[in-house]
Amino acid sequence: MNLDVSRSVGRQKGGNEMGQKESKRNIKEDILVVASELMMRKGVKETSLKDIANAVGISKGTLYYHFSSKDDMIFEIADKHLTEVTDRLGQWVENIDNDASFEHVLSIVIERVSNLETRSTLHIYLLGEAIMNNETLRLRFKMKYNEWFKLVETTLKSHLQEKKIDVKVLSFLVVAILDGYSIQKLVGIEGVPFEGTAKMIASIE
Repeated sequence: MNLDVSRSVGRQKGGNEMGQKESKRNIKEDILVVASELMMRKGVKETSLKDIANAVGISKGTLYYHFSSKDDMIFEIADKHLTEVTDRLGQWVENIDNDASFEHVLSIVIERVSNLETRSTLHIYLLGEAIMNNETLRLRFKMKYNEWFKLVETTLKSHLQEKKIDVKVLSFLVVAILDGYSIQKLVGIEGVPFEGTAKMIASIE
């Protein structure tokens, strides 16, 4: 009898612990989502912890339970954002047909990444924060950019056919184009020439 009660209590305790962990995880995820949205609307510097706590509907004490500082939160938002962009780029690369032309590969990479409008807004704000105010964040961006260079370089190299192009230089150019086109789309430039850009680069001998 006592054994059964003990097991029941153990199961109940285990269930409560799992529920608490899930609740904590959900609150933390809610904080990250809301903070990202506020930062995209107001900018990183102008978004306060009080703004975030009020928008989520929690106390500042609860906010500090999950994040020790605003920098801690910004770093996690940036890490999540950069990982998502890297994962998406990797997925698109994996789905490219092996026989696809060099021009087609360029077009896919340039257009799809540049069209990540929500991500692009957050990317620009976080990049500005990294450049102006946050050395740790800047180093994180640097590491991720190097990953992107390598990923783009490897992808383009496998579709070069007979072209004699310095693929490493080209990978830097493509990533720079992605940043530039993302900014142009954010300011409302229409008719960004994704296909034309890919065609022009592909025509280089």
